Amino acid sequence: MPDLLEKFETVPTTCISDAMQGLNNMDPTIKPLQENYKLCGRAFTVKIPVGDNLEVLRAIREANPGDALVILTKQGAYI
Repeated sequence: MPDLLEKFETVPTTCISDAMQGLNNMDPTIKPLQENYKLCGRAFTVKIPVGDNLEVLRAIREANPGDALVILTKQGAYI
């Protein structure tokens, strides 16, 4: 899978979204901390209530190297 991810690193996200007919899009309000930050990997999503870290700990254990943890709380989403 790393070879496939390396190929996607050079493809603009908008092109991937168009090819997938808009499926699996990340919320557009989620932005990098700095414009030059890039991320490519399988999203491992977790939805938790505020203050509940057990699901986050489970996700850290279950995620594979290269996965991007996407954590959704009532306060917002975090990667």
